[in-house]
Amino acid sequence: MLGNVSLILRAGQGAKPVEAQNLYIDVADLSADATFENIDIGVAAKDANKGPAMRKGETANPYGFAQQADKATLTDVKQTAWATTAGTFKLSGLKMSLSTGVKECY
Repeated sequence: MLGNVSLILRAGQGAKPVEAQNLYIDVADLSADATFENIDIGVAAKDANKGPAMRKGETANPYGFAQQADKATLTDVKQTAWATTAGTFKLSGLKMSLSTGVKECY
């Protein structure tokens, strides 16, 4: 019917940064300048315990792994993500649009 549709989201490009608490990103590709506090890398996805919990009835990929931290500061972020969940997500200067086709727009 429609084929591929891309959600394009841009924010934090001005003086005010994007801020999030209890952030979970199901990411396929991520590049950024990053600082992590109390980081755990390579945690089995089912054992991740920082950030938002999975919804009732959801299960983790048994072969998946996660990275988790108490705090993360990322700048110059470029990502391709399947999903993003946050307890609080402050998106300064938000611009969101839909586009037909696959549009990775770094």
